[in-house]
Amino acid sequence: DHVYVLRVGRQQYQEMLQNAATGLDGETQSFANNFLQGLCPLPGMHIVTSIIRKVFSSNTVVMKQNEVPEGIYYILRGSAAVVREVPFRKGKGQEPITRLVEIDELFTGSTFGIRSLCLNTTENVSIIAKCELITLFLSRSDFYRKVDIQKQRKMLPPDYPDDATIRKLFKQQTEWEQYKKKVVKEVLDHKKAKRNLKLQY
Repeated sequence: DHVYVLRVGRQQYQEMLQNAATGLDGETQSFANNFLQGLCPLPGMHIVTSIIRKVFSSNTVVMKQNEVPEGIYYILRGSAAVVREVPFRKGKGQEPITRLVEIDELFTGSTFGIRSLCLNTTENVSIIAKCELITLFLSRSDFYRKVDIQKQRKMLPPDYPDDATIRKLFKQQTEWEQYKKKVVKEVLDHKKAKRNLKLQY
């Protein structure tokens, strides 16, 4: 019988152990490394062993506004809409109506859910899959157990605008869309009038 010996470097061996522990393939593991670079683990804690893969179908609500997220998500593939339920007043003395406003879109490499967990608050937006969404997921319990929250808070990105700012931006966008429609209609009416005038002569 022949005995074959395969020599593996220390770094490669550690990567193989991590892949085996998480059940992630090589490509996914490279994304996981990017995800991990944005986290601040407590001494002696290995976050990679707690990461799992989650897949959501199109139009699935992955995270809900006014609820505490189940954990943090990192997008491997796909895109998601960031939406907020914003109250709009129709007029004085009338009950406000609630609109679902899309305020952002997330793509590969985006992380969500981390701000609420760091600040111990509920989410102020919902995340909805726009197509099949493949993510890496770290549960809330593992996040609190393995991440240095104080350090992580210092790395948080800016929050989304408040409701008043969103209402203002929504109004500006709506007025701009109405203006564009009006201009297009006027141009088409002008062309139609010129064509009819030529037909008369």
